[in-house]
Amino acid sequence: YYAVSPKPQSVEARKATYTLPTEQVGNSVDGAYDFMVATPVTTEALSADKINNLAMEFNHKTHLFKMTIPKDGNPLNNPIKQVVFTFPANITGSVTLDATTPEATPTVENGSKQLVVNINGGFDEVAPAWARIVETTISGNVTYYAISTIGERTTERTFKLNKECKGGHITPLSLIIPEPIPP
Repeated sequence: YYAVSPKPQSVEARKATYTLPTEQVGNSVDGAYDFMVATPVTTEALSADKINNLAMEFNHKTHLFKMTIPKDGNPLNNPIKQVVFTFPANITGSVTLDATTPEATPTVENGSKQLVVNINGGFDEVAPAWARIVETTISGNVTYYAISTIGERTTERTFKLNKECKGGHITPLSLIIPEPIPP
């Protein structure tokens, strides 16, 4: 038996396809984008009375970023409603998982290096923001800028990220908000 979760947008030849959007709402962890592949199970045919006897182990194929702003890390003095990142690799797009090979890295088509995290009501030094990317290795510079709840846009800030972003894992990102763009 093969399984993926959640229900994919399409399935072809035991390959499941999902869309991991470039623009995400970061107020909470959204399970709709927690793509998983089960380790295949060989067993007798299931009958209606034994359907609950099938136990499968799932492997996560997306990685979470937990974004926080450190104390005194926001020169805008207003909550942040949006953070726009540019990564050195495609991190969102049309994601295909092979249901027969749970350890395989997902393939990404029509990928994007950009990740736009919208935070309804804004976020500040108190509550974190969340975003998902496809399981991948990131090696290089990540650039970001922020927009406050009153529309102030910041300059860009860059940090180096050399990390295997494994599925089912969380990477904390402490975001020091850049200076605002002068009027």
